[in-house]
Amino acid sequence: MIAGVFWLLPIGMHSLPEEGLYASCIGELEAAEINAYQRNSDRRLAGFSRIAARVAASTIVEDRVRPNEWAFSRTTAGARLLRAPSGLSVNIAIADNEHILVIYATLGHSVGVDVELWERPSGWRDIAERFFSKPERDLIQRFPDKKSSDIFTILWTGKEAIAKASGAQLVDYLDVSLIGPSVKCPYTLQRKGATYEKWKIQWLDIGSNLVASCCATGGSHRIPEIMSCDWIIDQLSFLENM
Repeated sequence: MIAGVFWLLPIGMHSLPEEGLYASCIGELEAAEINAYQRNSDRRLAGFSRIAARVAASTIVEDRVRPNEWAFSRTTAGARLLRAPSGLSVNIAIADNEHILVIYATLGHSVGVDVELWERPSGWRDIAERFFSKPERDLIQRFPDKKSSDIFTILWTGKEAIAKASGAQLVDYLDVSLIGPSVKCPYTLQRKGATYEKWKIQWLDIGSNLVASCCATGGSHRIPEIMSCDWIIDQLSFLENM
């Protein structure tokens, strides 16, 4: 498990000089990667994800490096890095397509960004039936289709945030229940009869985006609570306030 901080960057909510910053810091390798996308919408999203990664990296280092000072690079193994003129480097991972944008950055034990567009994976009901716990399935089934799909997305992003904080894959946490003995106690994680340490999950609803973050409590590990960001306009504590 990685102990660290989740710094949240809500895409679309941060005031960012997109075109100017994009033009000033893009390199030839980056341009080639972005231009490989067939559709304009995909190219724009790919470019914006790289801008957002720079902002995330600057947040992690407490703005000691301006976003447009970072340059994309790769390790000899092919992993992506952002490098500053001072030699400081931040590990990053970006996934982007027309439906989803996820930016993840780390510096030591500080962990970057997890942003989900409000989209459901195809076959989400089948995923819930196969992997989610019975309390989670029961909660999903209590509501009409639109609301139940929203609940699925809330649970899905929570599991992904925990998986990333643990240095694991999402598939390793699909069968971990985010709902404890009752909906009012959603923080005790259980898998196959074993009780895991408690986590605190926090979801942030910012219009079309859903951001999930988490922190561990108890035991030998602790991930400090979510940073409060002034550009986050609303907080969603859906499971707590049912």
